[in-house]
Amino acid sequence: MESFETAANMGSSTNLSQVVFQEIPNSYVSNVALTCCYTLTAAIQPNPRDWVGIFKVGWRTTKDYHTFVWVEPSLDLIGLEPVRKQVLFTAYYLPKDDAAFYQFCYVDSKDQVRGASTPFCFKTPGEQSTDCSLENDLLVIITQEKVEQREREKEELVMELGQLKEQNETLRSALKEQQQEIDHLKMSNEELYQADGNTENKRENARKHEELTQNTKLMDDSHRGQEEQVEKSEREKEELTMELGQLKEQNETLTCALKEQQQETDHLKESKKELVQLVRELEQQQENTREHEELAKNAKSLDESQRGQEVDLQSSKKVKKCSALKEQQQEESKEELLQLVSKLEQRQQQNTREHEELAQNAKSMDESQRGQETLTTICEKYEQALIKIKQLKKEREELKGKVEVQSVEIAQLSPRLKESEQESHKLKDHIQLLQVDLQSSKKEKEKLQDLKTENKALRRSLSEQEQQPLQMVDIDWKEQYQALLGQLEEARTQLHKELQVSNNTRKRAEQAERELEELKECMESTAMTSDQTKQKSSKLEMQLSELNEIIEEKENMAEIAKVEKEELSRENQDLKRDIERLRKEFDDVQAAAVPMQHPNPYGSSTDPTANKEQQQQQEALADSLHFGNPYETPGTATNLEEEFSLECRHCHESFPGITQDELELHEHSHRACPFCTLICDGMEQALYEDHVYSHEV
Repeated sequence: MESFETAANMGSSTNLSQVVFQEIPNSYVSNVALTCCYTLTAAIQPNPRDWVGIFKVGWRTTKDYHTFVWVEPSLDLIGLEPVRKQVLFTAYYLPKDDAAFYQFCYVDSKDQVRGASTPFCFKTPGEQSTDCSLENDLLVIITQEKVEQREREKEELVMELGQLKEQNETLRSALKEQQQEIDHLKMSNEELYQADGNTENKRENARKHEELTQNTKLMDDSHRGQEEQVEKSEREKEELTMELGQLKEQNETLTCALKEQQQETDHLKESKKELVQLVRELEQQQENTREHEELAKNAKSLDESQRGQEVDLQSSKKVKKCSALKEQQQEESKEELLQLVSKLEQRQQQNTREHEELAQNAKSMDESQRGQETLTTICEKYEQALIKIKQLKKEREELKGKVEVQSVEIAQLSPRLKESEQESHKLKDHIQLLQVDLQSSKKEKEKLQDLKTENKALRRSLSEQEQQPLQMVDIDWKEQYQALLGQLEEARTQLHKELQVSNNTRKRAEQAERELEELKECMESTAMTSDQTKQKSSKLEMQLSELNEIIEEKENMAEIAKVEKEELSRENQDLKRDIERLRKEFDDVQAAAVPMQHPNPYGSSTDPTANKEQQQQQEALADSLHFGNPYETPGTATNLEEEFSLECRHCHESFPGITQDELELHEHSHRACPFCTLICDGMEQALYEDHVYSHEV
């Protein structure tokens, strides 16, 4: 058997020089189409079914190709002149393994290799540019060593081929001699039929029978060798069945792991839905807080307007008292006072409306307080959501670990699959060899049947000779003849047994092939499911990352809202203090004793300058009735303006005669830290940013 395989390999190696590959570099760029140049010698007759394939170094059969391209039909191969051809390999089907070596092989329509190239590898453009010359030199040295080893192996194989050819010639000569002997025996048998009582012919026949017995013994030895080979094949099949059982167990474990992953993914989906609901609740809570802040601002503005209206009412009462004293002298002022009264009534109506709005706002404030109570519950839910998010992160890490373990297991199973495929190819080759052996055994059986017919003819001749009166009968020759008959019967039984064993081996080989196909399908299905789980896990990771980003944004918004609330509370406290201070000052001003500015209207005035001054004061009163206090002097008004001067809470500078809006604009013009309210007007931009970032750290 080994000699047969070596002869087949040598026959294929002698054909490798019929197609010569040229201009093969040490490496090709991956993801780029490549052209393969080769020349067809006169020793090969091209066929449209020929193909050029890329094989990994160490291939065994022509089915181990990575990719192939059909050869263009060459009609210009004329005479003994070589023809140069080329083939294009697309970038999509090229191998991606950078560490492995490959070679081009020209395979004809009969699946025989007619030419092979020197080995090469595939590299990425970056790696090819960064490779140093020393590595290239090492690769060249390694490839040269491999080429030298191949040449040595080729020489050894050529030597073995020569020896095998010599052995074949000797065997053929021996077969020819045996055929000549058989012909000679046939001639002697015919002579035996003709000659009846020649003892010398009988002795020659006995010698020939002895030679036949020796030949049958040789046949028995060959059959025993075949039986040993069949036993080896059975052992290999048993080992394959054991490995198949192990692979089935591994598939079952993988299916269990996949089911667990699916359950975990379902759990993650449910937790994701809960997180989405929590995020929606947080958004609603933020909207409620914003509405609450707007209501608080409206309430403050209403309080300020109400206080201004109270001041206006007090001033209007004083104006009424003054108008009762001056009705006799100033009729024009009465009309203005009536207008003022109508305006005040309108303001009172507005005040009642505003009071109603304030009541509604108070109700809304109560509702907002209830919303604040719900906010506390929402904060608790938010903390629970954070805990759940941490748990989900842990589960995600565990899932990543499991996916990595499964990828490692798949990587470990892939070489086993390749090994099982190689073993299946080996089994197929072994089955083909067994078929060849069966054919040879059939031929030997036919030869034995021919020998049987000859023996029957000899028996007939011997029976005829026994019937004839013979004077000299050799008892030893009869015993030898009977022994030969027994050996022939044993050979028959052995042939029947070998045929049965060969049939059983065929059936077992077919079963093994079916089991291998089923295993391949199972492994493909597991690979598909593992890819699907990887895709699902990647999608879940993306969704979790998006949720984490959303949660971080919500946390940042919550922190910003807290800071804004603190700032608003501080501003509210400052405003309350200012309002209380203004009230105290206003009460002090009212409590102070104001001297009479106007003289008695019923008294007679003789001084004309006094009359002029009274007229001027009356005009001033008419102008100041809308907003001013008629009982205060101009000096006291200036003092009040000085008392009502506003002060900046950052730089602590007072601004007399400025409104609250202008003061806020001034305060916003300062560069203040949003965390510690430090004034940073004198700082540079870089120092200011460092100060702000120090609070975040």
